Amino acid sequence: MKALQVIGPGVTEYVDVPIPVPDDDQVLMKIIRNGVCGTDLELVDGSSFFIQNGSTHYPIRIGHEYSAIIVDKGKDVKGWNIGDQVVADGSIYCGTCPECLSGNRDSCHNLRAVGTLRAWPGSYAEYMTLPAENLFLVPPGISHDNAALMEPAAIGMAGLDKLNIVPGKSIVLVTGVGAIGLSCVALSKWLGAKQVIVSGRTPYKLDIAKKLGADVIINPREQDFVKTVKDITNGHGADCIIECSGSVDALDDNFKVLTPRGVMTIIAFFGRNYEHFDLDTFVLSDADIRASCLHDFLNVIKAMQEGVDLSPLITRHITFDEAKDFLEQQVKVKSNDIKVMVDVAEP
Repeated sequence: MKALQVIGPGVTEYVDVPIPVPDDDQVLMKIIRNGVCGTDLELVDGSSFFIQNGSTHYPIRIGHEYSAIIVDKGKDVKGWNIGDQVVADGSIYCGTCPECLSGNRDSCHNLRAVGTLRAWPGSYAEYMTLPAENLFLVPPGISHDNAALMEPAAIGMAGLDKLNIVPGKSIVLVTGVGAIGLSCVALSKWLGAKQVIVSGRTPYKLDIAKKLGADVIINPREQDFVKTVKDITNGHGADCIIECSGSVDALDDNFKVLTPRGVMTIIAFFGRNYEHFDLDTFVLSDADIRASCLHDFLNVIKAMQEGVDLSPLITRHITFDEAKDFLEQQVKVKSNDIKVMVDVAEP
């Protein structure tokens, strides 16, 4: 089968490797769609935290946002059928370390992640294997494009879960208009937010936010962010904030508009230490700041079943044959795409 791997900073290659045979507890999947993630690009250019800290080494087969069809399964796999359309949680647990044995698998000492941390072979390939316990069934009627967007949306959904949005009452502020932030716009509306405010610096991405249900958009390059949020909310501020931008400046401003006893979830990575935190103001506000790095696929699947369509996030499609040149070009000049979708195969 054809696969694409990163052999060093800025260099990728297509390789011809055998189609993997699933272990007894695994399935073999045919990859249909593969989304290009910012983490993929960081692994290509060598700037990734996983490369820098030595937890991931070249060569790597990247890719972790995908939609696939089961084409084979191990003898112990129950409840799955050949032809099922699936997505999957990309975390592979060892099952033997103290954390796994205590039921706290998300802190597994030997965790591997598809295409990233200690890279389990990723989805830039025609086929891949994965433990069946990681799978989620994609219901009929959900396109492969939307299914391949479930992984970033599931990150956003897990962050939104921590906000405790009250239908018809909560004012939600989303900062950052990448794929995860924009997913949070649509999912916040699905959760019943009274008002969704979105802040970002790229006009066309803000236009997409409006299409996904944003009530108000703010471009802090053109508007006073803090004043605008206060004016929109009659001085109240936002009850719920989800920070997806990775901007320290945005984080500073978020603290200024978070209501007393409000909740903020941070799901972005910042790439540097944060030194501006006003502890006294935070304590006096009785607010709650949380972090999230998990996934909630089940609620994303439910939202899509109920009509949430994230396909406006897809800026363009490319073929699998074009993926190598595209990734290497991104190392030199990053595009302003929201989500590029690689068409690996026809369903």
